[in-house]
Amino acid sequence: MEEPSEQTTGTQGVASGPEVVDLDHEARIRQLEALVESLQQRLSNVERNHQLPNIPNDEAFQVQAEEVLRAEAASGNLDIPMPVKDGEGAMSPVSPGTSARGQRVSYTEVDRKARESYEWQASTWDLALFVGTDVLGKLGGVHTVILLLLTVFIQLVFVVIVQENFSQPLIDQSTVLDASRWRLSTGHRVFFYDSLTQASLVSRVCNFDSALDVSQGQVGWWTLAYQYLRDDQFFAGPVLAMVAVTLWFLMVSGDVVKTLDGGLVLDTEDEDEPKYTLTNLSRARKVWGAMLLLIRGSVACVLLYSGIALEIVLNVDDLLFNALAATPARYDPGSHDLSTALCGGKQNFVWVEDPLRMVSVAETWAYDSADQTVRNAHERNPLYIIVNDVVTHDINGTARLGSWQKMQDKRALDAWAEVSLSEAVDEIQPECQDAGSNHPGWYYLENILRRRHDEEGPPPPIGNLNCQTVARYCTSVSLETTWAPDDGRGIMTRMLCPDTCGCWSSVSPRLINTGCPTTCRAYDLTGESYKMTGRTSEFARFNCSEDMSLANINRDYPGVWEAWVEQLRAYSVVSGEAATQVAEIADEMEEYGCDISGNYTEIACYFDNPSLSEGQQPFQGSLGGH
Repeated sequence: MEEPSEQTTGTQGVASGPEVVDLDHEARIRQLEALVESLQQRLSNVERNHQLPNIPNDEAFQVQAEEVLRAEAASGNLDIPMPVKDGEGAMSPVSPGTSARGQRVSYTEVDRKARESYEWQASTWDLALFVGTDVLGKLGGVHTVILLLLTVFIQLVFVVIVQENFSQPLIDQSTVLDASRWRLSTGHRVFFYDSLTQASLVSRVCNFDSALDVSQGQVGWWTLAYQYLRDDQFFAGPVLAMVAVTLWFLMVSGDVVKTLDGGLVLDTEDEDEPKYTLTNLSRARKVWGAMLLLIRGSVACVLLYSGIALEIVLNVDDLLFNALAATPARYDPGSHDLSTALCGGKQNFVWVEDPLRMVSVAETWAYDSADQTVRNAHERNPLYIIVNDVVTHDINGTARLGSWQKMQDKRALDAWAEVSLSEAVDEIQPECQDAGSNHPGWYYLENILRRRHDEEGPPPPIGNLNCQTVARYCTSVSLETTWAPDDGRGIMTRMLCPDTCGCWSSVSPRLINTGCPTTCRAYDLTGESYKMTGRTSEFARFNCSEDMSLANINRDYPGVWEAWVEQLRAYSVVSGEAATQVAEIADEMEEYGCDISGNYTEIACYFDNPSLSEGQQPFQGSLGGH
């Protein structure tokens, strides 16, 4: 009984060994099947969603799967070939049926070191890498190639535009030289002096006069320089340029780095469940990707070299996705030199070349665009008021134009502008008689009196001028060339009131004849007497064989001699080089009467006056001719 029992016991002991082994084997098989089922479930999910295979990045999962597979392969119970490190042309463990040329590595040989990664962008460049895969399909691949060609074409066009138009600065040394040449040859020429604002062309340009009809190019240059410099304020062009250049460099450098990352990385890590993960590339696709990266990197490098970065160029691929655009930025390095050449130094003067070919200069007023007196100057300037009348009322609609000013064509107008003062006076005042109240000259005289109101007291009643109210200006001194020092008040008064001012008389208080019509001294048709009866009678009263004594002159014509002396002294103040001579004549006349060298009146002092019989007028326009 004991044997059987021992035999039974022995049998059970012998049988228990294989049973345990079988149980271990089955448990491991079930564990492997569970892992395979899990992988298949994940793969089916990927295929159902038309996604690229996504291998879990869980390291513990990979290690566990590898241990199980290797154990089964070692025991001979798993008829599945394990991946070989140096295998060529092996089937992809990610997507069976898809060839992936290159090395296959085991899960344990995954590089765990820190490495560069590349995240797919919504970009044509990245999308082009998937051409020929089932991700895009045939139509999608064709569409992507078209987008890629469009991106390359647009970026190349922009690069050429940048090289041709933006690689050179807008302001360079030649611009500065041109600005200096304009400043010296044109900016201060008296020809471009503005009579309305009394400012030189340079002053108007440098103060942004919007009424300029010339030198618009110089205004553009100065606008560029001024907007950049802003009177050397800190937050102006230089600081802005530094910020812009820094941002530009960072932007372009970022694109270069992104391009290099794309060339260095073969796969990406599974972060935040990306849609696609690329595990390996075929050699042909690597060459294709390298070509794309070369074009993309070349565009960025050309922009870096050109000194300008147009964000719109770098983001053409993004524009095709998002329709976004940005604004370029640049700065001009020659602004300081241009500013000095155009508007540096003294601005308020004009120059002219005199008959001796020597340079003469005169100071002018500074132009201030914010000054309301400048803005409203046309409201006070009689010339511009008349022009405005012609604009609004036509030539025949204004009473401020004399008929002598209404020329038939421009040639006649140009010729008229060159006539002498005496010829102009005879045209507008052909007779030696006082003008009526409707004469256009009263308007000009009224404006002259308004301008001199602050200097010499209140003028006569403005708007009601006549020869009686302006008679006190008959002796006012006016130079023919400049109308100094009274702005032409004496000339206009003598022209409008030749009878009242005694333009025909040789012993009236008026000594200066500038502005008097020549008809006041003209002969009649017979040539035996003057047209003016008063002038003939005046000559008949005097004995021309001797000078009048100063006592007789003061007795018969009180105040006349003193008026002559006073006018000579006023004339000497503005007569230039002849000032000393004229002042000495005035002193001698006041002290000695006619007992001086030379003659300065027609009747009172006839000595050595051969032109007396011809009725010549002293001081007609210029003292030097008499």
